[in-house]
Amino acid sequence: MSNAGLAEMVGRSIDLLDNNLYGRGSATIAVILITMILFVLTRLISPTLDPKEPPLLKSKIPIVGHIIGIIRLQTSYHKFLR
Repeated sequence: MSNAGLAEMVGRSIDLLDNNLYGRGSATIAVILITMILFVLTRLISPTLDPKEPPLLKSKIPIVGHIIGIIRLQTSYHKFLR
């Protein structure tokens, strides 16, 4: 293999590596932004409780967790929460 062919192959490899890194970087940024937005929305939607009130029952999956639990366990879901 000649030096020109080797240089061309290395150049293509570097170009492919650069394209993959930038693609992963933007996907990472998007995941971080979506996570931050969901966290802020969850904090805004969550009610504030008076110390006299019973503790809040949080679900494992924010926003839809209790709905999934009710669909799965139906009438026994409230017993499951105790």
